Amino acid sequence: MLIRLISKVHPLDALNVEKSFTYHFPYSAISKQNVSLRVRTSMAEKPYACPHCPYRASQRIHLHEHIRIHTGEKPFQCPHCPYAARTNYILTKHIRRHTGEKPFPCPRCDYKAAQRSHLTTHLRTHMVQRPFSCPHCPFRSTQQAIFQDHALNVEKPFACPMCTYATYRRDHLNTHLRTHTGEKPYACPHCPYRAAQRVHLNSHVRTHTGEKPYACPHCSYRAAQKAHLLFHLRTHTGEKPYQCTLCPYASAQSCHLRQHMRGVHGSQEATGEQDNM
Repeated sequence: MLIRLISKVHPLDALNVEKSFTYHFPYSAISKQNVSLRVRTSMAEKPYACPHCPYRASQRIHLHEHIRIHTGEKPFQCPHCPYAARTNYILTKHIRRHTGEKPFPCPRCDYKAAQRSHLTTHLRTHMVQRPFSCPHCPFRSTQQAIFQDHALNVEKPFACPMCTYATYRRDHLNTHLRTHTGEKPYACPHCPYRAAQRVHLNSHVRTHTGEKPYACPHCSYRAAQKAHLLFHLRTHTGEKPYQCTLCPYASAQSCHLRQHMRGVHGSQEATGEQDNM
C-alpha cells in the first residue's frame, strides 16, 4: 500500500521506495505445492471452521466468539451502562471508560493508557525518527494512516477550470464545482438548510438530533464529527505530524503550522500537507 501511494507521487524513485518499505514475511511460497502444503498446515493448526465465512480458529472458544459477529449476540453486559459486548475482553476494555483505569504506563513520561495499542502509538512520540517518513519531502509521521493521507494528497491531477483548486479524485472535483455553480442537492428534513455534500448534511442534521457518535477511548469526550475526534485524540497521544521545515517546531494541526510559519518565519509556505476536514 505504501509503495503504491509513494509511486503515484514520486514515480521516478519508486524502486528506491520499494527497497525502503520492503517487509520480509516469515514464510514465502515459491510454488503451488508450497501453497497447498501451507493451506493444509493452516487447516490442521486451526481445525474449527466458521460455517458463515472462511475464518478458522485453533480453539473452539475462539470460534464461538467469532460466530457472534454473524449472529449479533453480545452476552457480556456492562454494569455501568446499556453497553454489551461480544467478548469479555472487549467488555473489560469498555469498563475502563467508566473506572478510569489505565494499566499501561509509558516508561518515559507520566502518560498512561487504557489500551496497549494506545500506549504503542504514544511511545512513537518519544522516537527521534518517526517510522513513516516521505523520502522526497520533510513530512514524517508516527502513524501509517496519516502518512497515507500525505501520499494521497500530494498528487492532484484533477484541476478546477475556474480556480486553483486541484484534487486526487474526480468525485472530489465534481463536489468542489458546486461551490462555483451554487448547487446544493442535499436538503435537511428539519429546516431549510441545504448542502453541496452529503457529509455536510449529515453533520448539520446532528445539530438537530444532538447525536455525537464519535467517542474518545481515553476520556468522556464525544464528537459530532469524526474530524473533531481525530484532532482531540492527538491531545492524548501527543502526535504532531505537521513538521516545520525551518526549525524543530511540530504541531498536531496543519493550521497551527501555517500560523507558526507566518508568525515566526514570515512565510506562507508549510509542508504541503493539509487537514482534510
